[in-house]
Amino acid sequence: MTERTAVDLPGLLNGGVDIQAIAQLAQDIATMLISACAEYARAGGTGEMGAQFDANYKPGEQTGLAFLKLLNDSIGTSGVRTLKTGHSFANAENEADTAASSG
Repeated sequence: MTERTAVDLPGLLNGGVDIQAIAQLAQDIATMLISACAEYARAGGTGEMGAQFDANYKPGEQTGLAFLKLLNDSIGTSGVRTLKTGHSFANAENEADTAASSG
């Protein structure tokens, strides 16, 4: 008996976890927060308040931005790659079926 590798693409897309929505949400969150950090980078102003802002906010901001990049890379792009891999397997299966039936 020959066993085949097959991908249930609809099952992947609808298997209780909406990979596309989670990936898009991770990307949206990262984009919005990175944009907000850039927009409000000088929110402390100048003088003593600005110095306190830079001293107390900036280190946490850098850690937060690093986390957002990791979130986007791990969840956002991994989800998209999972779906692309599923499509590739499905396409390969269809091509193999076509080749087998015509040969």
